[in-house]
Amino acid sequence: MNLKRLYSAIYKPFFRKFRSERLRRLCEVCGISENSRILDVGGSYYTFWVYSPVKPKVTILNPKASWLECDEPGFSTMLGDGRALPFENKSFDVVVSNSVIEHLGEWQQQQIFAEEIRRVGRSYWVQTPNRGFFIEPHFLAPLIHFLPKQYRKRLARYFTVWGLTIRPTPKQVDDLVEEISLLNKPEVQELFPDAEIICEKWCGMTKSIIACRLLA
Repeated sequence: MNLKRLYSAIYKPFFRKFRSERLRRLCEVCGISENSRILDVGGSYYTFWVYSPVKPKVTILNPKASWLECDEPGFSTMLGDGRALPFENKSFDVVVSNSVIEHLGEWQQQQIFAEEIRRVGRSYWVQTPNRGFFIEPHFLAPLIHFLPKQYRKRLARYFTVWGLTIRPTPKQVDDLVEEISLLNKPEVQELFPDAEIICEKWCGMTKSIIACRLLA
């Protein structure tokens, strides 16, 4: 097994457990059925919807073409940027975004992203990892996200599961550290002021934060 496959193998059991539970909860809370019209901003079928207990009508929008591979009935895909959604107000029953908003790097970009989701969806469900959780989920390392960026860049290559298995170049390390900006609960509430905040727990700790606004 090569190192990149090892990294994927480490992640896969966590994907299956947490995302299948999250999708079950999403479907229950938002009342999703096979007739629901869903926009998934920044996702993909094989890393998220494959675990869903219900298969609604889903449009997957992602800026990376490699994430848009899907031939499942009821699913359509398109290239696009979540900060400039090409849809009218309230075009979808539910807008879903899973572990995306933290990849935008800057607070101002996260604000634009949040505003677009709130505009396009009659309801929405936006999940992001909790900055207060002790494991950084992208690097798969404890506490590294609490350090200043210059220290994260020095440690990421040799002291994280991501660095040891992916073997990134210095530029790849710099790019990922600059890209990831984790959020805490008050920040998520500020970005989504009309949402209920749901805390996704693991071992009694908040692992992820979900902003949810029901159909309006």
